[in-house]
Amino acid sequence: MPLAVRTLVHATDFSPASEQAFDWALLFAQRYGAELHMLHAVVLRGESSRHPDFEEPEELLRRLERLARADMSRLLSAGRPAAPVVREVVRRGFYAGEVILDYVTEVAADLVVMGTAGWRGARRMALGSVAEEVVRHAPCPVLALRHLESPVELHGLRRILVPVDFSADSRAALAAAAELARTWGSELLLLHVVEERARPDFYTPLRIFEADQEALTTRTTDELEALLPDRRAGDASQVRFGRPATEIAAAAADSRADLVVMASHGLTGVRRALFGSTVEAVLRRVECPVLVVKGEAPAE
Repeated sequence: MPLAVRTLVHATDFSPASEQAFDWALLFAQRYGAELHMLHAVVLRGESSRHPDFEEPEELLRRLERLARADMSRLLSAGRPAAPVVREVVRRGFYAGEVILDYVTEVAADLVVMGTAGWRGARRMALGSVAEEVVRHAPCPVLALRHLESPVELHGLRRILVPVDFSADSRAALAAAAELARTWGSELLLLHVVEERARPDFYTPLRIFEADQEALTTRTTDELEALLPDRRAGDASQVRFGRPATEIAAAAADSRADLVVMASHGLTGVRRALFGSTVEAVLRRVECPVLVVKGEAPAE
């Protein structure tokens, strides 16, 4: 799918993860000349609104809205490069995920950028439920990244890692990555992880892990190379054996990838819920952002 970014939504709760994501949102907005919408959802927890030490709900909501706008002004005046157009948006709702998804649909966003920790507790091992909801249900690609204690310096996208399982959805992710590579002048690294329980048809006859891994690597590499008819200097392909999430994270670290582009479905889980799957596991392991591209809806 071509990635043309005209409207970009940065969903923020002003946590450290969100602030790091904001820098990426600015980077993409500048590169594409996109209109950047800073969105914060003001949500009252039921137990908070009933506590006797808190203000009346309406008064508290107004105070939270004022605080959110102050935080937005702080971020925009912190010496960061300016985006072409920035809209500061504060919306009320019962649940942050619903507010974000409704707004993304309302403005027909081309891309959502958000952090994955902070929404319901950075100490959770799994992704926060808000990030899960947005990545799973947003109608457009989502750029998600976890909080890093020592953030890497932003320098653009020099190398993009694309895990490929040869499904139609992973080919859609590759198309998006190729579009990004043309826009940013990036190198592409195509990766296939051989896993016994999920394999494309072309290597089914081979006895994986029992026989000729070298032959399988050669055949798979040829298939990967066939996906890059316009291969440029620096583009490469790689085959690894093991657990997909572990090997994807290792390849991202070894290649110093600036971005991982993945499809939301594929051979490893078309009928499974997205989270608890490879995408979530990769997001919890890699130190670079992950762009999740929409795949086809799972079969019922």
